Amino acid sequence: MFLFQSGNYVSDYVVASLIQLIGECNDQQVYAVRELYRCLRDADLDTKQPLVQVACWSVGEYGDLLVSSSAAADDEREPLDLSEREIVRILEGIIRSKHSLLVTREYAINAAMKLSTRFSDAVE
Repeated sequence: MFLFQSGNYVSDYVVASLIQLIGECNDQQVYAVRELYRCLRDADLDTKQPLVQVACWSVGEYGDLLVSSSAAADDEREPLDLSEREIVRILEGIIRSKHSLLVTREYAINAAMKLSTRFSDAVE
């Protein structure tokens, strides 16, 4: 993914365009949110703020697909076996990180707010 390799050298315009593209491609949303979540979980996020922003938006919009059994996509990588709590913990880490930019924290807070209405667990 180009956001992973480009690091912080990506303009806000590219972030907005990629978010729009993910939102418009209904058949790719499950794949996109799964791969972006993997990036959030595995990457050095301090040097990839645009990637974190797109991933946070995707998790906020489609995070319920990460925990649903119907989202078990047929892919060659390991299946994601996630709980709502794990997703919230990742977002919380981004919000609390001293290396996160303000706009990145805003994306993470927005995602957490969206998920608070979709997740059944009372995640504290």
